[in-house]
Amino acid sequence: MNRNVLVLAPIASLLLLVAAQASFGQDVMQPARLQPSRLPTTSPYLLLGSSRYDPALSYYRIVRPENQIRQAYNNQSRRITQLRDEVNKQQREINQAESSLLSPTGHRSMFQNLGGYFGGGNLQGGGLGIGR
Repeated sequence: MNRNVLVLAPIASLLLLVAAQASFGQDVMQPARLQPSRLPTTSPYLLLGSSRYDPALSYYRIVRPENQIRQAYNNQSRRITQLRDEVNKQQREINQAESSLLSPTGHRSMFQNLGGYFGGGNLQGGGLGIGR
């Protein structure tokens, strides 16, 4: 029994070392983007060859509706992609418009700075100095 333990212990430790290595092929910082598969997992035409069902009824009850659903799904997916692109384009336009309209004030701002009104305009004193 001791001999079996002596043989199995190094093998088990080797397996643990191999299994414990980091997987460098996967980026842990970026989550995987889940994309729905464009291709069906099985063909809807498989039921047409079954002897339990009439092929004409199977075609009109299963195959055609499934094809219509897939076509509607593809149309919706394409439309969602178009809408996402439009939203991104409008967001870029808004960001460009905001950056072109806003200009820097030209001086440091301070919270509750009343030096220009009371005390001769000394910007060093007064206020809470948030912008210093």
